[in-house]
Amino acid sequence: PLLGMYRAANIFTPPMGLLYIGSYLRANGHEVQFVDRTVDDGEIDYSGADLVGITSCTFNYYQALEYAKEAHNCGKLVVMGGAHVSCIPNEALMSGYVDFVVRGEGEETILELANSLSTEKKPDLNRIKGLSWYDKEEKVVKHNPDRPAIPDLDRLPYPARDLLDISYYKQMKLGDSRPAITLLTSRGCPFKCKYCVVPKLNSRIWRERNIKCVADEVEMILSEFGFEAIIFVDDNLTINKERTIRMCREFINRKLDFKWWCQSRADTIAKNEDMVEVMAESGCITVFLGLESGSDEVLRKYNKKTTTDVGVKAVDMLNKYNIGPFGAFILGSYEETPEDIDRTINYSLELNLDSAQYSLLTPYPGTDIYKMLKDKLITRNWDLFDGAHALFNTKYLSIQELNKF
Repeated sequence: PLLGMYRAANIFTPPMGLLYIGSYLRANGHEVQFVDRTVDDGEIDYSGADLVGITSCTFNYYQALEYAKEAHNCGKLVVMGGAHVSCIPNEALMSGYVDFVVRGEGEETILELANSLSTEKKPDLNRIKGLSWYDKEEKVVKHNPDRPAIPDLDRLPYPARDLLDISYYKQMKLGDSRPAITLLTSRGCPFKCKYCVVPKLNSRIWRERNIKCVADEVEMILSEFGFEAIIFVDDNLTINKERTIRMCREFINRKLDFKWWCQSRADTIAKNEDMVEVMAESGCITVFLGLESGSDEVLRKYNKKTTTDVGVKAVDMLNKYNIGPFGAFILGSYEETPEDIDRTINYSLELNLDSAQYSLLTPYPGTDIYKMLKDKLITRNWDLFDGAHALFNTKYLSIQELNKF
């Protein structure tokens, strides 16, 4: 379940990764049952399952492990996926409750695993790329070679939204109280921000879906499921300016009446007014910008490849077209001074933002920041890796001072 701050912020979104995996397995002949623990906290019936798949991120990993334990104790094979176990699979595999870990994008890996388990008397697991597993005969963890990113996203069926209690997700509102749900138009991000785990999970290779297929899915969500807004959960929707413009024009040409939200970069927004204008015309009302810091030096150390003045221009550009800028900021990098943090807070207040999100720098496994700071962590209690708890003393600030900020 995604609880805590997500529940407090009224964020109710289905786990897209599992829904894609569910639809891909189903399209290839397997029977799928789906449980979202954010919605359904009743007792889970594992009796009909041959394979139990569980996803989590870092801060709810321990909860995921509890479900793995339950399924294991019911005699089931357990496979885990998601960012956390993709980066540190051994921890789960050595727990005694997890048989397999799918690293990175999961659709093809888990289909090969399910096919192998269901058709082979002695499954040959060594040939399944992207799989880590516990070899019970040799009593060792094995890591098969990485699986390349899925090049053609259009061959994946739509996420299995029909398996959801769809009414629950209509609590998530956008704009003038329009019920909103998530949709993905691309995967991957070519940028190399040091705090980000996306390249480990979705690859640095950016891949796009066909625009007509995206518009078809939007149309289906509006007409069949009754949603009136879309949250595009691409790592960065606007990487390709021309594609973004073509997609917006497709929405306009089809007269699709919906509002939408996306993530972008400040530099892309600041220098592409023609793109921002057509985004607004097609229904975009919020853009999430990772502005991160009011210090250009801190941005440089994050490898953000942008500057604070570009952030100002991006926010002004969005406001010009009545798109609400949502700014995200990170406090507490290792060499940040108290003055730097004050600068970030003041910067965020001086910008004309609709909303702002402040997090403490969290070194997630798999990121460059984790490699740099893992020896300075005062805890590896994953429950605290939620962006709201200080995890290390910086060069100038104690954990207590960071939490106070």
